[in-house]
Parts: sequence; C-alpha cells; structure tokens
Amino acid sequence: MGRNKAFNRDQAVDSVMHLIWSQGYQNCSVKAVSEMLGITRSSFYHSFGSMESLFIEVLKRYYIHSPFCAFDQINEQSDILKEICTVFQNICVARVTDKEAKGCLMINSIIELVGSNDILSPPLSSSVDAVLTRFKRLLNAAKMQGKFNDNDIDQKALALLNLLIGINVSGKFIKDYEQLWSSTQLSLHSLGVYDTDYNMA
Repeated sequence: MGRNKAFNRDQAVDSVMHLIWSQGYQNCSVKAVSEMLGITRSSFYHSFGSMESLFIEVLKRYYIHSPFCAFDQINEQSDILKEICTVFQNICVARVTDKEAKGCLMINSIIELVGSNDILSPPLSSSVDAVLTRFKRLLNAAKMQGKFNDNDIDQKALALLNLLIGINVSGKFIKDYEQLWSSTQLSLHSLGVYDTDYNMA
C-alpha cells in the first residue's frame, strides 16, 4: 500500500468545511472525505476519530465567520440596536453576493441535522440557544440604555432568531440586495429594533 500523503490538519479541516458547506453533511461520506484529503480511511479515523467529531471541529472553525459570531462581537456600550441592524445588513450583503448560494453553514446544518442526527443535534441546538441568549442580552442592554422599551424581550429575541434563519434561507434565491434588505428593515422596524434615523441604505 502506498504511503499516505501528508496533510496539514488546519488545511484539511478547511477543505472539509467547504465540502460540507457546498454538498451538505449527509452527502459527505468518510470515503469521499478521505479521498479528497488523500488519506486512507484508517488514517481518517486515526486523525479525526469519526465523521461527527470532524464535523464538530468544522463548526468551531466556521463559527468565527458566521453571523452568530458577529452578534457576539457587538459592544454593549455602543448603540446596540444600530449595531444589530448593521449585522443584519451585512448578512444581507453576504447572501446576495454568495454566487454559489451556499448560505450559512451553521444554519444549513441546523436545518439538515437537528432532529435527525442524535450526535450532532445537541451541539447544533446549543448554538441556536446561545444566539437566542445573546439576542436577549443585547435587547436587555438596549433597554438599559433607554433605547428599547418593549417588555417582551424573550419573544422579540426569538423573532430576531427567526429573522436570522429566514434571511439565510431566502438569501439563497433572493439575489436582489434592495429586496432582501428592505424586507429585513421592515421586520426589524416592526420589532422596534430599526429606527429610520439610522439611514441605512
């Protein structure tokens, strides 16, 4: 048997991330991933343990590029509501400029796997819970600033989560920025998050 081609682990995880992102987790077998990386199946299991453990590593790598992370980075001393709107606007830009219409890997995976994969459902569900908690924290902080007067923080946070997921799905087929962003603005405005004074075109 020929010797396996040496591979850089970081590069390997990046390659697998893009493969899953374009094809979906369930369409990526150990055989296909091993062949792409130029390693044997036994080397795959030795290096990564299982497809599930590799996928969790992929998600951690992807997280820093995801909209989930962007909300984590909002400074709670800033104009929080405007910052939330800015992140949503940036997501709209990212979706309409995504020529391959891949969407968000995290959200794609939640839709594909939660409820159908016993191993991957918990970490994916936890990521949803984390962003929902973050929305609640941000809205509460905005309320403390006197810029958000709604008392129904939990429901508004859930509505923001639904909007986030919806944009990343509809953005796969809506490729007109004005259309996607104007509908997002309307939703944010109805939730009391967007203010026309922001003048965000």
